[in-house]
Amino acid sequence: MRQLTLAAALALLTACPGRGIEYEGGPGGNGGDDTAPIEVSECGADLDLTTGINIKGIGLDVGTGELLTWGEDTGTAALCVSAIDPTPAVTGGVPTTLVASTMCEDGSFVLAGLDEIPAIGIMVQIEDCNEEGTVMRSVSGVAADQFEGFGPGDTLDSVVARSLDIATRDAWHTELDGYGYGHDLGAEGFLAGYVLDSSQTEVSGATVTCGGCSDRPTWYADGDASDGIFATGANANTTSQAAGDSFFIVPAARI
Repeated sequence: MRQLTLAAALALLTACPGRGIEYEGGPGGNGGDDTAPIEVSECGADLDLTTGINIKGIGLDVGTGELLTWGEDTGTAALCVSAIDPTPAVTGGVPTTLVASTMCEDGSFVLAGLDEIPAIGIMVQIEDCNEEGTVMRSVSGVAADQFEGFGPGDTLDSVVARSLDIATRDAWHTELDGYGYGHDLGAEGFLAGYVLDSSQTEVSGATVTCGGCSDRPTWYADGDASDGIFATGANANTTSQAAGDSFFIVPAARI
């Protein structure tokens, strides 16, 4: 299942964790009152998968659909991934990092040793390890019911977490700016998702509304990038487009 993805500038998180909520540190920052860095495991390390709940998955670029690979072959700096408890953000607090790791160069990851799963689920966060400006800091939701019955030693496989490369973000910003939309995608972030029916099939003609976002229009992608991915000719798309994977974004979405 494709999740909602929340992308934000490095200093802020969008929606839940929320825009305007300060986030302590880089990868591994605990948040809350305890801001001491937690240990960041290395991709390929011999992890103990028996003592806690584990998450395995891949990182995808939400703009291209390609794996978030990195390394000498790609000329891209290391990416980091972490499991976030978003619960504190619901009441305006600081989200908590539970476990963190570097992503593997092939775009896969393992997050090992979660003690428990928050009642509202987990956010899997992807970011540059050292703020190189390669990708936006982004979080993708994993619902709590996907961990139903899990205990120590159990692993949730095939999780997909998404981020967006900075070059694509800037291209989207330029396109939206051309339609008179003045918000900065880099500074204010956005909510991204897909409109799917019960069989996980893309839906055309649907609209997405965001509570408290009446002044933040929803932008819908189509399958033709020659005139911009969010417009047909000179006119912005007003409903979801199956040809564009029914993908949408809500810039500066509120919690």
